[in-house]
Amino acid sequence: VFDYSEYWEVARGLYAPFDCTATMKSGNADVYENEIPGGQYTNLHFQAHSMGLGNKFKEVKKAYAEANKLLGDLIK
Repeated sequence: VFDYSEYWEVARGLYAPFDCTATMKSGNADVYENEIPGGQYTNLHFQAHSMGLGNKFKEVKKAYAEANKLLGDLIK
């Protein structure tokens, strides 16, 4: 799934002139690995970019997953 996710992220770049999103160009299989619901994932992605952390989004996702575990794997 991750390979396909990376493929479609690149493929969506071809449609960038017609895309209305600012930071996320495709869906991402990371929602399964980090257990971040889709809506929270896109919000987190946008907020990370807004705070200048776009290039560190992998670390942000890892911190989210760690915080989730520390808080008892909350129902989202």
